[in-house]
Amino acid sequence: MGSYSISENSIKIIETLIGREISNCIEVVKTCPYGIPQVIKSYPLKDNKPFPTLYWLVCPYLCEEVAKLESKGMITYFEELIEKNSEFKKKMFMAHCTEIRVRLEILGEAITDLSPSMQSKMRNTGIGGITDFSKVKCLHLHLASFLGGQDNPVGAEVSKMIDSCCCSNFACEKYIR
Repeated sequence: MGSYSISENSIKIIETLIGREISNCIEVVKTCPYGIPQVIKSYPLKDNKPFPTLYWLVCPYLCEEVAKLESKGMITYFEELIEKNSEFKKKMFMAHCTEIRVRLEILGEAITDLSPSMQSKMRNTGIGGITDFSKVKCLHLHLASFLGGQDNPVGAEVSKMIDSCCCSNFACEKYIR
């Protein structure tokens, strides 16, 4: 998996936050002011199968805030924006291309060990493994991509729609203590 390292403590916190074991986390890319992981980067393979979610939102506060937006129909809003606004569509296409490039950089030569169909999946699917770049799979993926440092226009807009990118009361304390 390359030379990535993540502390055992971070792994334990992430697993507590998401409620299950994680085996392909390679890096915490964003933490909140309390020092708790908010976004992680995942290795693009899990159990020798494609794992298309490169950036993963693990903060319970952010997950809840984004779920509220999804329940209000914001996925449809963004899909319509992509369809109607050519500049936004171009930016989203570039975000998917960047995700593919980063995924391939992480895989490096390991991609040659994959079957042709798996290689194709790694080279041709965008954020979250999506194949139709005019669609939005989920807003969590896009916010995670944006907070992970990518130029993701959906994620940037989602970050503006939520009150804050950090809770004000250390809400995750109950998960990690």
